[in-house]
Amino acid sequence: MWGYIIAGVVILGNLVFFFSRRRKISIPRENMENIMAEKVIASVPDMIFMVDNQFNIQKIYNADPVKLSLPVEALIGRNLKDCVDPPFVDIVISNLREALISDKVYEVEYTVSVHGKITYYEGRFKRVQENLVACFERDITGRKKNEVAIKQNQRLLNAVLDNMPMPLIIKDIDDDLKYVFWNKQCELQGGYSREEIIGKTDIEVYGKERGEHYRDVDFKIIEEGNSYQVQEVYETPDGGRHVSIVNKNVVSNDVHHWLLATRWDITDLIRIQEQLQEVNQQLRMAFSVTNTVPMVWDLEEDLIRFKYPEFKVGNKGFCKERDGQSSLEAVGNMHPDDREVMSQLFADIKAGKIDNLHREIRYDVLGLYEDYYDLYLTVEKKDIIGKPLRVVGTLRNITESKLYEKTLMEAKQNVEKIQEINQLILDHSNNGLVYLHPDYMIEWENLAQYSEHPLAGRYKAGLCCYKSVMHRDAPCPGCVMQKALETGKREMKEVTFDDGFTVEITATPVYDIKNERQIRGVVLKYEDVSERTRVANEWKRAKEAAEMSDRLKSMFLSNMSHEIRTPLNAIVGFSELLVNTDDPKDKEEYMAIINRNNELLLQLISDILDLSKIEAGTLEFIYDMVDINEMLRGLEMSYRQKIAKHPGIDISFTSHVNECVVYTEKNRVMQVISNFLNNALKFTSEGHIHFGYEEQANGLRFFVSDTGKGIPSEKQAEIFKRFVKLDSFTNGTGLGLAICQTIVRKLGGEIGVLSEEGKGSTFWFTLPVRPGNS
Repeated sequence: MWGYIIAGVVILGNLVFFFSRRRKISIPRENMENIMAEKVIASVPDMIFMVDNQFNIQKIYNADPVKLSLPVEALIGRNLKDCVDPPFVDIVISNLREALISDKVYEVEYTVSVHGKITYYEGRFKRVQENLVACFERDITGRKKNEVAIKQNQRLLNAVLDNMPMPLIIKDIDDDLKYVFWNKQCELQGGYSREEIIGKTDIEVYGKERGEHYRDVDFKIIEEGNSYQVQEVYETPDGGRHVSIVNKNVVSNDVHHWLLATRWDITDLIRIQEQLQEVNQQLRMAFSVTNTVPMVWDLEEDLIRFKYPEFKVGNKGFCKERDGQSSLEAVGNMHPDDREVMSQLFADIKAGKIDNLHREIRYDVLGLYEDYYDLYLTVEKKDIIGKPLRVVGTLRNITESKLYEKTLMEAKQNVEKIQEINQLILDHSNNGLVYLHPDYMIEWENLAQYSEHPLAGRYKAGLCCYKSVMHRDAPCPGCVMQKALETGKREMKEVTFDDGFTVEITATPVYDIKNERQIRGVVLKYEDVSERTRVANEWKRAKEAAEMSDRLKSMFLSNMSHEIRTPLNAIVGFSELLVNTDDPKDKEEYMAIINRNNELLLQLISDILDLSKIEAGTLEFIYDMVDINEMLRGLEMSYRQKIAKHPGIDISFTSHVNECVVYTEKNRVMQVISNFLNNALKFTSEGHIHFGYEEQANGLRFFVSDTGKGIPSEKQAEIFKRFVKLDSFTNGTGLGLAICQTIVRKLGGEIGVLSEEGKGSTFWFTLPVRPGNS
């Protein structure tokens, strides 16, 4: 039909074109032809778009305003690319290009969206003249929806069949019984994937012998047209054997025929039946061994029957009649103390008030009531209105159990008493204990009672120790428990926490009683050794201090013997030379040497005395108001006299405030500054030595600066230690700066040095005093 319509439109289009060229010749006839062409076009059930070689719309026939995105006038001249939904633009344009250069009809499906509504179209493109294509556009939205619905229904049907809880097979009768469907259960139970089955015959899948057998059965079913059901054993490729019930039926429509087969695997059902038989036999044996009788109470007949009658033989006190007894008779065989309660409970069961009953009774048809029984009843069947019809239950002799229970209760009380005593012992020992399973789970602990440390509270039974205590995802590195598990021996470890808390952890593996090689768990003993560790550390420090003191004393004696002997030798030697010489110059030189060594010896003795006073804690500090400027000017004059013979050195008191009177220890301050000045003189051969002080926010800062040889940076941290000398060839004990440091700290200040090797040094100290502040 499409071909006729397109051909007609093409012919009519050519006629319109032809008559338009003859407009001047025959106007009336042209109008008649145009009217006929328009009537034919109007009868076509499609919108027709005339599109040029630039894909612009030139004319629209049979326009449907509802389906157009714009009015017809607005669409004329509009490019078709802007009218079709973007995903289909390329394929539509491609077909239009082909139509422009060919006489063939091109077909394509696409969508057009108008105000958010999507419409599906089937387009057919045919060239009607050069550079002009007629586009026939038919609305196929309804057909598309039907196709989608059909596909959805087909997918749903396939999903239902594919997910059936039993294997489902479909063979195509019209195609040599080839497999066309093989659901998931077929894959799971049959051992073959769909790829291995679909499109193949039974012979191709199972081989000739087995395949021909299946085909013979199938052909017989097809020939007779009957249903087929049989129990057969199915063997999977992995050698598994499955008992199945197979059903086969022929299904067909008017044109096609299929063979539908289902396979119900009853292997598990048969196994369950066998297991039930075995369980039933085991129950009979269990009832016999435990002296338990199952019972059924028919409420309609009010008759209680005891099952397995072999249990009643020889049990004279159990049942008078094998055929059963009424509930009234049963209550009458109970101990008088139990009858009233049991009579009411039986009545409640009959009335539907309760469905279950569990009670210990004393039951004996002989009236001795020496035996105890455990009675359990439950309503097993009711009518449609909920009225109980049948009750099932058991009656078990528990006389021996009652005796055991009494014995166990007494034993339990004894164990609890022992546990209480053990707990008291554990809680009052100076140790915390934790019992851990090999998987690091805490089974028991008493740490919370033993210690108030925050970590102790994190040990909780039922938690993993490294997760709850240390907040880790894996055991701690070097875990003492892990080591004990590996070695099978007792392991110890000492742990000190950031807060100074130190514990000694002892991990002791606990072996299984029955298997001495299997570790059941680990006992961790936590002992607070913080005090012991502190005492040990103090003892160690004291020992090291004593050893250091001995070494220092030995060093001191060795150093002092050398330092004292040197000036004494000079004094004695030059004294003898002084006696034996008459030369005035020699005498003057010898006297100067003797005086210098006298001063050195006095300084050595003074340092030794100060050190001994410091060690004994008797170094005196006498505080008074001190004029700092006056004190330092005196030092300036004194040291200028000392360097009178050294014209290359200038010593000056350079920095100070106008007035500075403070409350401090004058002699000790002078001692520190003098020591700084003496050291500066030792190591400065030329240049200057400047000293003074300055006022700071926290007090006064004193300094002595020189242009001497300076101090290496690596030795600056050592110079305030005892017996440290930068130059072993320079006279001195190495005690001066150590004594200065002690004095400054005693005065509440700080001491330090700034130095650059080869350029000089600045020694400084601070005093927390303010001018005029007493």
